[in-house]
Amino acid sequence: MKATSRRSISTCLAAGMILFVSSTARAATVAGWDFSQWVESGLLSINNTSLTNTLAANYSNLDPTNNAGAESAAFGKLYFNGQFGSTAVAPVGDGSEAFTPSAGSLVSNIDGPVSKFGDNPFDSLQILAFEGQEFTELLSMAASKTVQVVFAATPGRSASSWVVTFGARATAPSNLGVEFSTDGSNYAVAGSVALTTGDTRYELNLGAAASTQGYVRFRFTPPAGGAQLIDNVAIQAAIPLPGDRDGDGIPDATDKCPYYPSANQTDTDGDGRGDVCECTDQDGDGRNTVADLVAINTAIFNPALVTPLCDGNNDGRCDVGDIIAANIEIFSPTNTSTCSRQPVPGP
Repeated sequence: MKATSRRSISTCLAAGMILFVSSTARAATVAGWDFSQWVESGLLSINNTSLTNTLAANYSNLDPTNNAGAESAAFGKLYFNGQFGSTAVAPVGDGSEAFTPSAGSLVSNIDGPVSKFGDNPFDSLQILAFEGQEFTELLSMAASKTVQVVFAATPGRSASSWVVTFGARATAPSNLGVEFSTDGSNYAVAGSVALTTGDTRYELNLGAAASTQGYVRFRFTPPAGGAQLIDNVAIQAAIPLPGDRDGDGIPDATDKCPYYPSANQTDTDGDGRGDVCECTDQDGDGRNTVADLVAINTAIFNPALVTPLCDGNNDGRCDVGDIIAANIEIFSPTNTSTCSRQPVPGP
């Protein structure tokens, strides 16, 4: 059965929305899920034919049509199939799974996908149906056993300042852990939220580092005999617009580190290249000097001391070649060294 929308096709600017952060980078929902794609409560199927333990996003501000529907699937996916550090939940189709659709949608964070006037909120079921979503049900997700699920967001370009927002509640007070990774393998703790029986919106900052992908892992630990419920999940990030490849809000034309975020643009030695991309500045003082030759030499024999700026020839290593690159840099009137943070000579 296909439900009717409880929300208008578009919404006004609302509390909890994401605002523009600069003229060249904007915060946006990369991927969002309202879980309305499932056939019904307790059934891990989106077509009433086969079972699945993954679910594509159905909202994204990068989706050119309605910020919702079929094209949003390219920007995110939910995994509880063993991939990316998730629990492998075998779908059996009887609602006994550790993570399964639950009847009724939560209200909290309904405006998660809204970043500008005219964007559609979660549960815009008429829009989703128009976009070709086969089933449009008011559902949330329930974890009845200890389980880990991973929401992956893939903006297709470098993004930074990652945030996750969601609505959640539990049948009894219990904790929900949240972790973040930029590679789907190495996760860092982002925080833990204390769920109550009330439908509540939560927001966690995940990390400022620029990445072309973000993985948010939820660690559900439901109360004995009960469940934790989640809905309206939105993964947001600052997306660089044309002319700002690193997404730090500084146009490339004037950015002292156009390939690596540097919001404060500090340039200690005044050579036109910012401190955070001053390749061969192994001692981190913002200058390329003889002291860096010593620091690179020391790091070669003590890898724990290596910094991203030790590299001076952009080969991804800290070795004798970088001593040569640093020497050239020191005695050259222009910036000649290169590294991952500044892959081309100059500025």
